[in-house]
Amino acid sequence: MQIQEENERSLEEIDLAKSATPTPKDKLEKIKELKSRPLVAGDTWYIISRKWYRDWESACGGAPSKGAPSDESEVGPINNEQLAGTTEGSLMTGQLIEGMNIELLPKEAWDLLVSWSVTSHLDLV
Repeated sequence: MQIQEENERSLEEIDLAKSATPTPKDKLEKIKELKSRPLVAGDTWYIISRKWYRDWESACGGAPSKGAPSDESEVGPINNEQLAGTTEGSLMTGQLIEGMNIELLPKEAWDLLVSWSVTSHLDLV
């Protein structure tokens, strides 16, 4: 009897863990919510490639983006190579414009993307 109860509890824990994983749409809504926060002096925000973000957003059920993957797992790791300058650790020359070639993410949003197994290829803080 005790073994059966332990097995039932283990199955319940597995179900709970599965239900705790947010859907792609839930992930997108959370990131959008965090992005809408105002920039506050002293907070840490990350610069991320607009192209990568649009692909991820589209794959999670957001606004369709031409040529974007249809599934979140197809997007690949965060890729900021388009923002890299000619010397290591530098940003590209020219203007960086939010919504045009970059997106700004508060640290909490960045950390969530990383925790959802979307790892950074090139971090630019």
